Amino acid sequence: WPRDGALVAASLDEAGFPDVARSFYTFCQKAITDEGFLYHKYNPDGSPASSWHPWVMKGTASLPIQEDETALVVWALWRHYYRYRDIEFIRPLWVDVVQKAADFMCRYRDHRTGLPLASYDLWEERWGVHAFTVATVYAGLKAARNFAVCFGDRAKAEMYNEAAEEIKLGAAKYLYSDKLGRFVRRLVPKDNPVPPNAHDYQEKVALEDDEEIEDIYEVDQTLDASVYAIWKFNLFEAEDKRVVSTMKAVEDKLWVKSRVGGVARYENDYYHRVSNDIASIPGNPWFICTLWLADYYITRATTAAELKLALPIFEWTASHALESGVLAEQVNPYTNAPLSVSPLTWSHATVVSTAIAYLEKLESLQLCDSCQQPVYRMRRPGPVEVKSHATFGEFEAGFEQHVNRDTVSTIGRFSKDDHRSKVQLNATLSIDVRDCIGCDVCVAHCDKGVLRMVDGKAMIDLTQLNKCDLDGECVEVCPTNVVSLTVLPARIEEVA
Repeated sequence: WPRDGALVAASLDEAGFPDVARSFYTFCQKAITDEGFLYHKYNPDGSPASSWHPWVMKGTASLPIQEDETALVVWALWRHYYRYRDIEFIRPLWVDVVQKAADFMCRYRDHRTGLPLASYDLWEERWGVHAFTVATVYAGLKAARNFAVCFGDRAKAEMYNEAAEEIKLGAAKYLYSDKLGRFVRRLVPKDNPVPPNAHDYQEKVALEDDEEIEDIYEVDQTLDASVYAIWKFNLFEAEDKRVVSTMKAVEDKLWVKSRVGGVARYENDYYHRVSNDIASIPGNPWFICTLWLADYYITRATTAAELKLALPIFEWTASHALESGVLAEQVNPYTNAPLSVSPLTWSHATVVSTAIAYLEKLESLQLCDSCQQPVYRMRRPGPVEVKSHATFGEFEAGFEQHVNRDTVSTIGRFSKDDHRSKVQLNATLSIDVRDCIGCDVCVAHCDKGVLRMVDGKAMIDLTQLNKCDLDGECVEVCPTNVVSLTVLPARIEEVA
């Protein structure tokens, strides 16, 4: 499943395992069609697997695809490149995957609304224009625009960005219901419009004076947890009042009201149903849906207290894992027993990405009063790595100065003559890296090059240790008091 694969690959990239993720992206390079879309699912040899999606809908030819699967691959690939900057790996994928997929997403739209044409949903059950798909296509096109900028293709960048903005405008007009006070999960076209040629697309995201949305679509008002995608993929901000009201509805109506708890997929979910008490049990709780709510709490948090709202959901997830650590797809709402497929890699990937989001938000909320650097450091950045996926709208990455790790240490001992008394001194310089917050203040004040930043921590460069002037300025400026310098006359140490 390209969707599951993209989300798993994105989590692996965030966790620091890019080599595994690259295997997935290379697979997609071979699997994508000449038209630019990915099929429902694939066999291990790369051939399209069996599917229950028909090729005909309402008497008209229709692609049997879930378009979010194509979009999410481009979205995940951009996050991979932005984090690791492996240009030689990305270059052929820009041609073979990104351009093909983005060109397809630009074409595969309804000229009347600007929205993507109908396809199947992430639950693989329903055909229509889904909020989840709209959000992921928007994110995929924005990612493609970023690639186009990087590769200097201004025409493509403009085309992809324009299509994304038209989709956003269409989503605001057609997916939000003033009557319900929230976003709807799906619009079902009353016909099956044929996608226009690439150069025949004309924006029309405004209804005529005598035209209502119901003239074009049947509106599916079922509350669905997957509407979280509207903020997750930056279609709208998490603080947008329309998003807030939508997520409040998810929290209130899809939380399972039994001692088990958790969030159901959608109202009146039939899949593996164990209860007909829809008011209390709208569906079985799914790990991914429950973690989406935690992700929302994390995204909205502006204080450490608000961030803690996500912790009970992490605890819920851990308490429903098997002894092996395996997470199933869903849970019995009465017995806590795992239901359906187990393990589900999508569940595991969502735990990883949500936990990383929590730790990164904690970094941003807990700052040192002296240096305004994070008190908590979740990740020790390597030579080239973006510290937080909250900055993916920018085109920059941090580079640390290369230091041979064989010549750095947390403690260094050396002897030096006192230039005033001419007495030989024995000195010990040490850093308690357990409490070092990586603020770089001590390094900035060490003009002799004795202190260096290595993996987000201050370390002692043993090759430069003899240059230390023993003035102790590094000790004085350290905001967390982790740097210490002890100086004794050599003869005192000998007596001791």
